[in-house]
Amino acid sequence: MSPELIFHIARSSEWRAALPTGEYRISTRDATLDEVGFIHCSYAHQVDRSARLVYADDDASDLVVLTIDLARVPAEIRHQNVGGGDEAFPHIYGPLPVAAVLDIVPVTVHRHRQACDAFASEAARYADAIAGADPTAPVPTCPGWTLDDLTRHIGGVHRWAGQIVRDLAQRRLSFRHVELGLDDVDTADAGWIRSGAERVVAWFRAADPDAAMWAWGADQHARFWPRRMLHETAIHRADAEFALAREPEIASDVAVDGVDEFLGNLRGAAYFAPSVLELKGDGTIAWRTTDTDDHWRIRLGPDGFEWDHEPGDEAGDVAVSARASDLVLMVYGRRAPSDGDRFSVEGDAGLLAWWLERASI
Repeated sequence: MSPELIFHIARSSEWRAALPTGEYRISTRDATLDEVGFIHCSYAHQVDRSARLVYADDDASDLVVLTIDLARVPAEIRHQNVGGGDEAFPHIYGPLPVAAVLDIVPVTVHRHRQACDAFASEAARYADAIAGADPTAPVPTCPGWTLDDLTRHIGGVHRWAGQIVRDLAQRRLSFRHVELGLDDVDTADAGWIRSGAERVVAWFRAADPDAAMWAWGADQHARFWPRRMLHETAIHRADAEFALAREPEIASDVAVDGVDEFLGNLRGAAYFAPSVLELKGDGTIAWRTTDTDDHWRIRLGPDGFEWDHEPGDEAGDVAVSARASDLVLMVYGRRAPSDGDRFSVEGDAGLLAWWLERASI
């Protein structure tokens, strides 16, 4: 049986200081176990959020993620939220034995592993969604495409991204040089998606996440691509489900990261979506998730836009509230904010429509 695992973010210097004593006694950033009464921990899907909210000002290269085997922790574990909200986090009410820590990796490596795992899961969900479906079915969220077109696109993009990571390409690779395996593909079979994704995931996991390479987004490292393929696949899986008259649902942690990834890379998308260069002017757009209570603010200026993902209720010229899954689908143009059952829009709806039109990638 696999061990039950939780995770803790630590400064590497504080972890090293604990090794000779056999016990780790730091609760969270700049606070000890004695001061707080417990050690803050996270489940796997919460690690990135904890790093962003608690350690945003720290040098990421000095942060490590401790993988903790609960069976080796003698102290009481409580699952609770002490800061408000509905999401529970695991807390250790006592010292953490060094021997209970199974793995220590830099936070960037942990994020890379999580992205690889999540991409593998999304690729499998895409394959499950299309298995046996009519490949000629139109895809309403990708006008002019059939399900066959969509599947050939996503399977080809998987292989393209995998090959450039395998080779640590220093420039964009033409699709003419990618081993697509498109001959005689039966897209209703879904085996082509599964076999390609398995190979690509293996290449992603084998890569050094910090290796420098070409990427069209802000992060010019190998770690860019598993995260990009996760969200590319999640959105296109939603497209496939729309084509099959199903209601897509994206996991809240994936959806929240999807909004971050979209905003973080949007400027880089100008080379294939030049309308992004028009995203400047005057105004503030606010987004909030009702299920995870995440907040984003986009501030337009004369030279472009800035954004943040921080707690707070700063008003915008237009504010949108929705569940995380619906919000990321809106951001990618797959759901309309005019759907009053899913979205609450307050303020200048015209500004929101203007943004969404120009940010369409």
